[in-house]
Amino acid sequence: MRDINVRVCEQHAQEYDAWFEVHACAYESEVLAVRSLLPRVGTGLEVGVGTGRFALPLGITVGVEPTHAMASIARQRGIEVYESSAEELPFANESFDFVVMVTRYAFSPVLYKHFRK
Repeated sequence: MRDINVRVCEQHAQEYDAWFEVHACAYESEVLAVRSLLPRVGTGLEVGVGTGRFALPLGITVGVEPTHAMASIARQRGIEVYESSAEELPFANESFDFVVMVTRYAFSPVLYKHFRK
């Protein structure tokens, strides 16, 4: 499952990113909803940062992303990206005050398997 998701994201990073421009109202609504749940202060990490579309407006400067194509776009936006996965985070415990996963659950084989039941 993970390999399939990585291949799809590698091939369609630009299309994924463009979706947020075409659907700006939905995107902005989602950013506002997520922002309302975050602490006002602290250092955050986005797992599955993708192209950085959510990290950037949420003030998150560090992300984890397994696909090179999406990580490259996020880096162009100024996000410090570690090319790794949620299952293998390259950080010590308590490195961040909060962690967000905006759309990451859809690409997690562990969570996907759990919710399919």
